[in-house]
Amino acid sequence: METPQEALPADDDSQSTPPAPPINGKAVGLRDVARLANVSVATVSMVLNSNPRISRPTQLRVQKVIDRMGYQPTAWRNRWQASTRACWL
Repeated sequence: METPQEALPADDDSQSTPPAPPINGKAVGLRDVARLANVSVATVSMVLNSNPRISRPTQLRVQKVIDRMGYQPTAWRNRWQASTRACWL
């Protein structure tokens, strides 16, 4: 059985590994990514939103975990954000 540290993708970008399956049949969430990248949920969110306050090494580490786990934002979140933006325009 893999430990969280073993679940992190290798630093060698020459190997392409398929995304990991969902955890326990559930979609991968921000908390799952944060736990495996050893950062906070807020840090994962800031990486996804390209916040410049996050260091480059942390961005790369989080992005590798996102790619490896196949994280996808949920559809309702995308619709909610779009409708919220429309209200303010």
